[in-house]
Amino acid sequence: MSREKYGFRGVRYLDTMEDGTLIAADKYTHSVKFIGADGTLRLQLGSGKSARGDYQLTTPEGVEVRGNQVWISDSGNDRIVRYLLR
Repeated sequence: MSREKYGFRGVRYLDTMEDGTLIAADKYTHSVKFIGADGTLRLQLGSGKSARGDYQLTTPEGVEVRGNQVWISDSGNDRIVRYLLR
């Protein structure tokens, strides 16, 4: 996984889904990126700017998949966010 292809600037922790999708917390882009097993960026949570609100993050550092839920440690906002997968 390259910095140029996905715009990584501080990847911290990651987890994988059953279908092989990689979920990576990217601290300095204030986002969590979902990368398919085929290498395509499927989803990005967070706008790339530090923010608080629905689907907005500030320095996320951890992710964990539990069934159809992704738990995100949103460190800069002092909270844990639950994202439901469909």
